[in-house]
Amino acid sequence: MCKRINAADAVGKAYGHWTVTAVMGVRAANQGTFVMCRCKCGTERPVRLCLLRNGRSKSCGCQNWKSIIRH
Repeated sequence: MCKRINAADAVGKAYGHWTVTAVMGVRAANQGTFVMCRCKCGTERPVRLCLLRNGRSKSCGCQNWKSIIRH
């Protein structure tokens, strides 16, 4: 479980390949706060702020093929 964090403080910050562009709010009581993010590849997507802060979401998936090709 993630601790409570101020979503407004995250706007403009980068987490992995994501950059937070706006706060979307809470979708449901058990899902936490969602923020709109832009990946370095240009994809925009809502992401749970908790997953950004703890490092579980680093990109939209555009970086996955690079790890597959290396192995």
